Amino acid sequence: MGDFKEDLRLVYMKAGVKEVPTTFLFTDQQIFKETTLVYINDILSSGVPPDLFNAEDKDNITNGVRNAAKAAGYFDSKESLWEFFVSQVRKLMHLVCCMSPVGEQFRSRCRRFPA
Repeated sequence: MGDFKEDLRLVYMKAGVKEVPTTFLFTDQQIFKETTLVYINDILSSGVPPDLFNAEDKDNITNGVRNAAKAAGYFDSKESLWEFFVSQVRKLMHLVCCMSPVGEQFRSRCRRFPA
């Protein structure tokens, strides 16, 4: 799970701070724990999983997007800079989920993670 979260952090940094268009491809073969689907659901519904970044990471992110956010007309506050980061991720990161529709497992996952 630690490696998965680290990979997600790198993808978020690439899209949100470095402003590189990014595609995150996730297949049902990569589901090693059902909790990975919680992260995918959070990405689709809110933009960022709540426990993906710690306070130090968030500070680094807000410092990294400060100039671009100011140029885009955002205020220089932590909340505003974080909002800019999330909007950049939503704009530049595309999540592609590839899952086989065959079997009960797919239906069960769709019911538990509707986003």
